[in-house]
Amino acid sequence: TPHCTCDAHYATAGDARCGACAADATGYPECAPYDTALTRAGRCRAPLLPTTFDTVSFLGYNGHMHVQDEFYVDVAARRHDVAFSLERESVFRVYVDEHFVDIDVWLSETDADGEHARVIDMGVGIGTEESLYHVLGGGDGGGARHYRLTFRYFLWDAAATRDVDCVTFNVEVAVAPTRALAARIARYHD
Repeated sequence: TPHCTCDAHYATAGDARCGACAADATGYPECAPYDTALTRAGRCRAPLLPTTFDTVSFLGYNGHMHVQDEFYVDVAARRHDVAFSLERESVFRVYVDEHFVDIDVWLSETDADGEHARVIDMGVGIGTEESLYHVLGGGDGGGARHYRLTFRYFLWDAAATRDVDCVTFNVEVAVAPTRALAARIARYHD
């Protein structure tokens, strides 16, 4: 018996022979390999989450930061890590909107190399919003303490992103040194 196969990156779905992209591809009817860099560069203009908050754009200027935006979800990578360091005790908050991609958040303390993590907290609800709030220790004059914020992406139904070239999610992250925050509150309390 003859055996028909689809071209690379195409698959048969139901009665439609070669009428869908295979699991390793996207963009039907022009199925192309799902390459994160190509997809991002060619089709998606959403901002990428940084890999560190230890830059002048975030914590590097004065230890304060607040960022909120719709960021790109790299479902192929299944996770994204953001490293950061605190020289002073600080209030930390992260919030992630409910999303069809299940997005969990993990907060860990690490060594200076970003390894040997100790999990502080996690938001691992299925299909719900996630929020973490903690007072995190700083180096208090003896150098910085190191942390990692991890976003983990779980896609329970691959068909949900089949026709979506740019999956994004709403996230908010804020950090403020506790002394500066207390002084600001006292200033407005009177």
